[in-house]
This record gives sequence, structure tokens and C-alpha cells, in this order.
Amino acid sequence: MHISELSDKQIRSAGDVVKPGQSVNVRILEIDRENRRISLSLKRAVGAITTETTAAPPPKKKKRPDLRGGLDL
Repeated sequence: MHISELSDKQIRSAGDVVKPGQSVNVRILEIDRENRRISLSLKRAVGAITTETTAAPPPKKKKRPDLRGGLDL
């Protein structure tokens, strides 16, 4: 499943929406028999999980240490 089909909102990784082993409802968008591929969508599925209840908060930014050295004017 392409990351753009996981949520209507912008996400950083698939792990923000679903976890390994989690059962979800998806909609089949396309079946390519020749290349043996199936296109799926979580955001277009009926009864799909909502990203608001399962989305992890964005990671906190690391604080940069104070710079040392330089010129004293």
C-alpha cells in the first residue's frame, strides 16, 4: 500500500497510522494480474481506522547544544 493511501493527513511513516500485526479494513483499488500486484487503500475503506486515534505524536526535536569557541567582541 502506498503511503498516500494510508491517511488523508500528511504522515511521516506508515508506523504513524498502523502497527505490525494490526488488522485493518482496506479497499482494493486495482488488480494487476500480469505483474501480480494489488493496489490497496486504507483511507478509502469503509470502516477504516481513523488516524486521529492511532497516530503517534510527532517526534520531539533535539535541542542543539550551545556553541563553544568563536570570537568575543
